[in-house]
Order: sequence, then C-alpha cells, then structure tokens
Amino acid sequence: MPSYEYRGIGPEDLGALISWIKSMPSVDTEPRDQEVGPLGRVLFFAGLLPLVPAEMIDYSDMSFRQPEAGSTVEYGAYLATTCLGCHGEGFSGGPIPGVPPDWPEAGNLTPDADTEIGAWSEQEFRSFFENGTKPDGTVVDASYMPWPIGQQFTDEEMDALWLFLRSLPATTQGNR
Repeated sequence: MPSYEYRGIGPEDLGALISWIKSMPSVDTEPRDQEVGPLGRVLFFAGLLPLVPAEMIDYSDMSFRQPEAGSTVEYGAYLATTCLGCHGEGFSGGPIPGVPPDWPEAGNLTPDADTEIGAWSEQEFRSFFENGTKPDGTVVDASYMPWPIGQQFTDEEMDALWLFLRSLPATTQGNR
C-alpha cells in the first residue's frame, strides 16, 4: 500500500476512504510470501528501493490540508497526490522504482509537447479517462495505469486535474 501517496489526504476524504474500505467484504486468503533477493537488499540499503512506504512519510508535519473543491490548480494538486508513486515528484514519469521489470514506464504528465499528455488537448485528456485510449489509438492496460478511476471524477475534478498538470513546468520524460 503506497501510504505516502495518501499522506496529505484531508479528513473528509480520509473518512470516506475508511468507510469504503469497511464496506468491502472480507477476503479469506493467505498473503503470498515476499522475498527480497540480494540485489533488492543492496538497493534497499542504498535508499534506491522503497520497501517500506510508511518510512517515506515525514511524520513531523501531521497537519492535513484539504483544499476546497473547485476547478483550481490547488485542488488539482491535491487530487494528483496519488499519481506521485508512479509518475514521480516532478510528474514526468519514467521507470517506476520497486515494480517488476516487465512493467511499462510511467508516462510524462507535464506539458512537455514531445512526450505523453503534453501534446494532448483537454478533450483528449478527458477521453483517455473515459476509455483508456491515447489519442494515437494505444489502449492502456488499467492494471498498470488505473485510468478507470477518472470515470468517477466530476467535471470539476477533471478541470482541476487538467489545470494542475498544465501548471507544471514542462520536463522531459523520465525525470520523475
């Protein structure tokens, strides 16, 4: 669970998330055994492989800042918090730390016109979240990029997310 991605969640949204989790039926399965090999251990101790996401949280600042919902850059930044795990702090994507080697790289979400959504129109952005298809016709596997979540967004939330991503500095693909 990438807990650091939910670190800044506001009290209302946190309550809604907890309520939703509690409403889910329990699952009676045994978790798979996890094993970290020698390379994983070296990367972990070098600080290059986050195996314990809760350790990535700065617990010295436990204030919660849930902005007012609206078609604003600030609200879009709040919504985009859950994109950080794959797309990185700078939202420019690239290889995702800690995932299996066969995973695709995360796309660039900055307005760099040469990569990913930088060349998309706002309508193409919205359409992607409706059907998971990029403007070039590429269908994105939802098990890697959870685009169906966008189907639940309100128009105001999509506006805010678009405004935030467009406010970022254009950065080349892969700088996370």
